[in-house]
Amino acid sequence: MVGLASDTEYRSSLFAHQELALASYIRIDVMAFVEEGIKKNDGIMQFIQANAIQFADRSMLPGVVADSIRRSDWNPNWRNELVLEREPGQFTDANKEMVIRTGPRPNDLSTRSFVGRHFHVDVRNRHRSKIATNCYAYISRIVNLGTNEENPFRTVELKWAGYVLPNAHILAGQVRRFDAFWIDTEHPAEVQFNLYADATDYIPRLRGAGRYRLTYQVVSDNFPSTSLSLLLNLNASLSLTTFEAET
Repeated sequence: MVGLASDTEYRSSLFAHQELALASYIRIDVMAFVEEGIKKNDGIMQFIQANAIQFADRSMLPGVVADSIRRSDWNPNWRNELVLEREPGQFTDANKEMVIRTGPRPNDLSTRSFVGRHFHVDVRNRHRSKIATNCYAYISRIVNLGTNEENPFRTVELKWAGYVLPNAHILAGQVRRFDAFWIDTEHPAEVQFNLYADATDYIPRLRGAGRYRLTYQVVSDNFPSTSLSLLLNLNASLSLTTFEAET
C-alpha cells in the first residue's frame, strides 16, 4: 500500500502501476486482479481497459487466478514474440537458372542451368492471436571463426522462401521460412544469398572452406526484433557442409 486515499480506500502499489504501464506500452496482454477496498480508477488504471477481476480475501487469490485462467482462453505457452529456429540437417535442392553474358553486345546472353542447395531459417510467431505484420529478414553479421575477422557488407533484405516480396506476414502460432543462403553444387565452397538488391556491392561475399558464424535478424511492425546466430561449417564437399545452432 502506498497511502490512505480515504477512510475506506487505499491506493495500490506504485510498482504495480509501473508494471501495467510498461505492459501497455509494449503491448503485452494483461489479466488484472484488484483487491476490494483499493481506490478505483487510480493511476494507470484510468487509462487502460483491463477489466480487472475483484477479490476480497488475499489467501484465496491463487484460486481466483487459477479459476480465471481455466474460464478464459489464456495459454501459458504463448508469448508476444517471434523466435528464429533452425532444423539441423534441413536443406532443399532445387534447379536454378542464371542468365550470363557471353559477349560485348546486349544480346550476347546465355542461360545456365544448375542445382542449388538452399538452407533456411524458420520464424515462429508464438502469439496466440496476433498476426506478425511486415516482417523483414536480414543477415546482420558474418564472422570467420578461423581468423576472427568480420565480413563487411551493407544492409539488405533477404528473400522469404517461396515468396516474391521482401515483407511477409506470419499468422498467429504459425511458422514462415526465409532463405538463409544457398550453394551452387558445382562450387560448394562459395555461399550465395537471395537478396533484394540490384547492385553487386550489396551482396555479401563468403568464399572458402572454414567455420563461420552467421547472425540473422527479423524485424516486424508489431513485434520486438529477434536474432539468432548459427554456425556454418563450409566444406569443399557439399555433403559435409553443416548449418546449425551454436551449442
